[in-house]
Amino acid sequence: MLGAGGLLGVGSSSSSVAPPRTPPRPTCLTARNYLNTQYTVQIHVGDTSFWTVPDSGSFELLVPSATCNECRCVDSASECCTEARADSKQTYLGPTGELKQVKMTFGQGPVMGSITNDRVRLNELSTSNQSVVLINEHKVQGYCESSYDGVLGLGHRKYARESDQDTALLTTLGVESFSICFGRNNDEPGRLVIGGGLPRLRYFDIPVVGTRHWAVQMRSAAFAGDDGARSRVCDQPPHCGAIIDSGTSLLAGPRELVSQLLEGLGQAVAEDCSNVHELPNLTLRLGPEGGDQDFVLTPDVYITRTKELWQDASDAPDAFLSAADLGGGSLGGRMGGRMVRARSTPPPITAAAPHGQRRPRLPHARASMSLLAQSETVSFVPVNASDSGAAGATPPPKEYCSVVFMELVSQPEPEPEPQPEP
Repeated sequence: MLGAGGLLGVGSSSSSVAPPRTPPRPTCLTARNYLNTQYTVQIHVGDTSFWTVPDSGSFELLVPSATCNECRCVDSASECCTEARADSKQTYLGPTGELKQVKMTFGQGPVMGSITNDRVRLNELSTSNQSVVLINEHKVQGYCESSYDGVLGLGHRKYARESDQDTALLTTLGVESFSICFGRNNDEPGRLVIGGGLPRLRYFDIPVVGTRHWAVQMRSAAFAGDDGARSRVCDQPPHCGAIIDSGTSLLAGPRELVSQLLEGLGQAVAEDCSNVHELPNLTLRLGPEGGDQDFVLTPDVYITRTKELWQDASDAPDAFLSAADLGGGSLGGRMGGRMVRARSTPPPITAAAPHGQRRPRLPHARASMSLLAQSETVSFVPVNASDSGAAGATPPPKEYCSVVFMELVSQPEPEPEPQPEP
C-alpha cells in the first residue's frame, strides 16, 4: 500500500495528514495478468476503455491517439494487427486542434504526445477534466506485442508535469493512497485498490522520502546465509534510497552494489532451475532507524525462467527505469543497464527437489527491460533439453534461469554539437 505519509505492508493504514476534502470511497480494479510479468487495469477516457499499466514510478496518464501510426494496424507488416487485420490497440479519437506537445523517454524508447483534457473513470471514481497525454508517435520496443494500451501514472507528485499546473490523476481524484497486489500463482489476476488498502493484510508504516517518488530508505539488502554479511549492501550511512515502482518487473541498482549483493547467493543459479530450492532468501530492510521493517523475498520471487533476447549487452535497450523514475536529466546523465545472470557453466544436469519438498513454480517470462515490459510463455520441460529442429532452421532463443536484477550505469550526457557561427 502506498500512501501520503508512508507505505507498504504485508496493518494499520498509513498515518498521514488529513486531505483538504473528504477522500472518496476506495474502488477496486481487477488487474489482468499477462504471463506473470504484465498486470493491466481497465480505465475509461471519454467514451473509450483502455488497458493500462498501473505505474507508481511515473506521473502521466498516457493513451494512444488515433493519429499514431505506430499504435495501429496501418499495413500488413505492422505488429499492431490482430489476425483479422484490425487494430490490436484501443486508440483515442480526440481533438484535432493545436495542442501542447510533450516528449517523454521510457526504458524502451521515446514517446511524443499532445496534451488534452477529458473525463476519466476508474470504476466508481471519476473526474471530468483530467489532463491526458495522447501518444502521437513513439519508438517503444515491443509495444504492439504487449498487453497494454497506455500507462496509468500513479507517481507521488502533485503535478503531472513540472512545466505546467496540470494535476496528476491521484491529486485530481483527491486520493492519497493506493494498493497493488499481484497474483501469487501462475495466471492469477491481481488487484489495484485506489484510495485504500487490501483487506485481511497487516500493514507497516514506512515513511516516504522526498517529494517526487514513492521512495523509501533502504538500510540494507542481503541474502541469508554465511555469505550474507560480506555481500550486504546499503547497511552503512547514508544507506540507500529505493523507488517502489509497480511498472517494472526487475530489481535494479548501481552495478557495484548489485555485483556485491549477488555474491551472497553462494552458488550460481542453475540454467535449468534445478537448484532454486537451495538458494537463500533475499531480505530488504526498509525504513528509518528504529522504524525499519524486513521484507523477505523467496527464491521463486527473485528467480525467473527467461529467453535470451540479445547476444550482447550492447544490443539490449539502454535503460530500465522510466524517465520519471530517474528524474529526467537531473541525475547528471543517462542511465544505461544490462541484465544480470548468476548461473553455472556448463549447464548442470536436471535434478529433482528433495523428497517432501515441492518444486516452486517460477514466473515464466521474457526478460523485462523497463516499465513497458515484454514477456512470452516458455516450456515447462527441462531448459534446452533438446535443440532438435529442421536442418538449417534458425534455433529458438536460448532459455535459462536468471535473477531478476538489473545493473544501472550512469552515462554522461552527449556534448551538444557546436553551432556554426552566423
